[in-house]
Amino acid sequence: MADKSDKKKKRRSRKPYIGPLISLALTFLLLFLYILSRPEIGRLKYIGFVKLDLLDIIEAKTLDFRFKLRGTRKPRGNDIVIVAVDEKTHDRLGRWQSTGRLWIANLVNILTEGGARVIGFDVSFSTAGENNALEAIQSLKASYLASREGSPPDPNYLDQLRGVEKELDYDGKLEAALRIFGNAILGNYYFLSSEEVKHILPEQSQLNEKIISRAKYENIIGYRSKLRPPLNLQHVLEIEPNIPRFSDAARSFGYFNVPPDVDGNRRWAPLLIEYKGKYYPSLDLEVARFALDPDPSKRPFIYINEETAKEYVDVDKIQLGNIIIPVNEQGKLLINYYGPKGMFPYYNLADVVLGEVPPQEFKDKIVLVGWIGIISQDLHPTSFQEDFPGVEIHATILENILRRDFLTRPGSTIIVDSLIILVLGLGIGFLLPRLSPINGILLALACLILLAGFVHGAFIYSKVWLNFTFPFLTLTLNYVLLTSYKYFTEERHKREVRHAFQHYVSPAVVDEILQDIEKLKLGGERKYLTALFSDIRGFTTMSERMKAEELVPFLNEYLTAMTNIVMDYKGTLDKYMGDAIMAFYGAPLPQEDHGVRACRTALNMMAKLKEMRVQWEAANYPFLDIGIGINSGDMVAGNMGSHDRFDYTIIGDEVNLASRLEGVNKEYGTNIIISENTYRLIKDLPFIVRELDRITVKGKKEPVTIYELMGEGASTQETQDFIKAFEEGLKEYRSKNWDKAIFYFEKALSIKAGDKASELFIERCQEYKLEPPPAEWDGVFKMTKK
Repeated sequence: MADKSDKKKKRRSRKPYIGPLISLALTFLLLFLYILSRPEIGRLKYIGFVKLDLLDIIEAKTLDFRFKLRGTRKPRGNDIVIVAVDEKTHDRLGRWQSTGRLWIANLVNILTEGGARVIGFDVSFSTAGENNALEAIQSLKASYLASREGSPPDPNYLDQLRGVEKELDYDGKLEAALRIFGNAILGNYYFLSSEEVKHILPEQSQLNEKIISRAKYENIIGYRSKLRPPLNLQHVLEIEPNIPRFSDAARSFGYFNVPPDVDGNRRWAPLLIEYKGKYYPSLDLEVARFALDPDPSKRPFIYINEETAKEYVDVDKIQLGNIIIPVNEQGKLLINYYGPKGMFPYYNLADVVLGEVPPQEFKDKIVLVGWIGIISQDLHPTSFQEDFPGVEIHATILENILRRDFLTRPGSTIIVDSLIILVLGLGIGFLLPRLSPINGILLALACLILLAGFVHGAFIYSKVWLNFTFPFLTLTLNYVLLTSYKYFTEERHKREVRHAFQHYVSPAVVDEILQDIEKLKLGGERKYLTALFSDIRGFTTMSERMKAEELVPFLNEYLTAMTNIVMDYKGTLDKYMGDAIMAFYGAPLPQEDHGVRACRTALNMMAKLKEMRVQWEAANYPFLDIGIGINSGDMVAGNMGSHDRFDYTIIGDEVNLASRLEGVNKEYGTNIIISENTYRLIKDLPFIVRELDRITVKGKKEPVTIYELMGEGASTQETQDFIKAFEEGLKEYRSKNWDKAIFYFEKALSIKAGDKASELFIERCQEYKLEPPPAEWDGVFKMTKK
């Protein structure tokens, strides 16, 4: 037997550690997965059948939500503007395919006149422009020259043809405009899939490489070792450059692709790519470079992390002039969006070239030219908007670089994220098993709020992207697993306790016990409570007159009705003692108004009894009356009894006084008597009360003032007069003015005939007139009966 007892104790002693052990294992598993999912470590894609890319998408969505929660922010600079091509441009200027380059040439000339600093084109000129009129003039000129074979052509006519040809050569006009401006950056497009490049012939690929070679970056990497592995950049299969006449006329060029994340949103912008072993810049990096310094020899410098070198080396950061650009291991910049479309000044191409915008508007501006119309297909999902213009994405990237307004996700965030995961996981694992379900939910919600506040604060104030998804998973899974564990173990035990106790204590007691199983022990705690005792008067005589088969249902009906009232006011039914009921208020659940609840219970008992008397009279049952005693004070509440069988009850002198007051009702002809302690709890509320006497009950030496509880609510004038007369009589009685006292008590009797308390005091006054009390008499009456 001793061995079995020891084993049970050991099992119980291990229970507090099970929750933390579950949490420890889960937390370290999630931490391990988080670290392996980071690209700096190796980016684990799958574990079993779970695709971890899904967690990346969820985390990216939380970043989008942080942007929306932050709201729009005005860019700090005012030197980046957008000249847009859209449906309005088509409507006002005509067909883009035939005249578009003429208008672009006019735009460049206007920007030259206005003194723009640099132009970046988010459009590609990869083929010669469609120009039927030019082709017709060129065909006419060729035919004319062929027809004049053997004889000199008419120089005037030939000059006219050449003049018209030059005027219609829109590509030539754009080439000339680019050369004159001298600081234009053209955009080109790259291809990633073999499907996209299968139409490109080898000789075309060689020509493409030759065209863009002027923009390649060389000797820009900060290698420290002799081993020089290639950079870990986006590898592209082919680039679609601009035609040579434009490429030669431009200052430089860069690719304008901003590839989408897995979910389609544009969040990362690659600033460098690798093409056939060479490194090429993005449009944004080149525009920023020439906006800062027109010297083409001053190229960016790339810092690398050679500690990660295997087949390739990770990019650490990019330096452009004195600007350090934080990028990820693949040279990608995390785009710090400012809001939905319209965060930068927009001008329509048609308005500019038709002279409706003064050229001076573009003085020292960085001008980006691009499509924004629906038909352009250059609208993309971003953190703020589903159809965000691609040209404004480039404006945002430029603003980030030029103002050093970077949103970062440095490698050091692995440490911060890991600490958050550990603190949340181990903290929940330690605290949750010790808390009630409600407090557990509150703890989880508090941790969630703190987590969200911390990561969003880092986003707002430090512009750092901390991981929310893995800490959230840590918090959620720990809560679910630990709560499930508690449910299937501790909650099962609670169900057993509830089943055992629900039949002989109130639901309130059961709920209190279930909040703390440790309360199932002998002993208790001292509380300020209110006790109520009720008893049927003359029950012994009644039981002798009634048959047993009548008495039991009759008594059960009465006790059920009275018990329901106790429960309605959330009292605790202590016990039945034959026909008597003992209840109390304020324990086990704290109740600030326990005295009020007890008094209302008593009044409703009397009201219910009045209803039941009508039914009983019709059934020829005897008349039933009850007495109720109520007292408030310090009492000891707890489980009391033997180790094997005990009840939740109250004990103490104040409990005994409540029982005594119930019996005192018979002396004064009242139904409800409350003590002075209870009276103090209700005196400011509209209860109808009269002071009865100042007495010492049997077995007690300390006197107590007692009151009759007569009702609640507004009293009638007759009741007010009755109480006033009685209390005046009581005042004179205590002053030993026996005749005046008798006068007032008789006045009270005239208002309420048969009031036993008034008759009792008249009898006492008459006795004291004959045999006065001693000089030290203080008006206290000593009760000699229970």
